Amino acid sequence: MNKHFIRTADQETASILKSIGFPQVGYTKGIYTFANCSSLSFANVNIDINKLTYTDIYCAS
Repeated sequence: MNKHFIRTADQETASILKSIGFPQVGYTKGIYTFANCSSLSFANVNIDINKLTYTDIYCAS
């Protein structure tokens, strides 16, 4: 995806994103937000991509 951020409400999915190196940039109202790094991949990770949303919008609180 060519979006700047990845969001998830799932704690396990957020933990996986952190473990493979995606930098967490926010957590608000149960939503984890990560910077989408093009150098990182889900290829070798068991992650449910249906629990992810991609966006270019980030509102810090």
